[in-house]
Amino acid sequence: PVRLNKDLGTFFTKYLQPAAAELLEILNPVLEIGWLYLHKFDYNLISCLKKLCRKINSTNFKLLNYKDKKLINRLRLLENLFLMLQYRPEYPERTGLLPGIMLIRFKGLD
Repeated sequence: PVRLNKDLGTFFTKYLQPAAAELLEILNPVLEIGWLYLHKFDYNLISCLKKLCRKINSTNFKLLNYKDKKLINRLRLLENLFLMLQYRPEYPERTGLLPGIMLIRFKGLD
């Protein structure tokens, strides 16, 4: 049977949750007025990235029961959001560049 790596919780807690929290700080203002400047497709990609970051931060990885046979089902939303952003090769690049582009555009509005 396929089993989750027991170091998964540590990896998420130590590395991914801090990065997701930092990214949320950037994405929140971008999405507040991003609809004015972004194409609908790009706005939706960033919204999906924000949902993924929120899901990462709201999951308590220290309390995961690795023996629970339904654990993978409980993590399904997290997996689906990740896979949605990885579906096409250009999606990660677009979501990675868009917040920076938006911040540059916002600076010009000051």
